[in-house]
Amino acid sequence: MVKAYTGWRRYGTDKELEILRRLEKLIALFMPQMKLLYGHRGVSKVVKVY
Repeated sequence: MVKAYTGWRRYGTDKELEILRRLEKLIALFMPQMKLLYGHRGVSKVVKVY
C-alpha cells in the first residue's frame, strides 16, 4: 500500500527508508484487516469464520 501513496519512484537512502517504514505503520492503522479463524467444508458450501 505504500507504493499507492508514494508512487513507484526508487528510494535509495536510509532516511527515505525510515520515512517509508513509518508511513507503512500509519497506513496499517487505517486499513481494515480480517483474519480467518477457521474454515469448514459443509455439505453444500464452505463456511468461513473471520
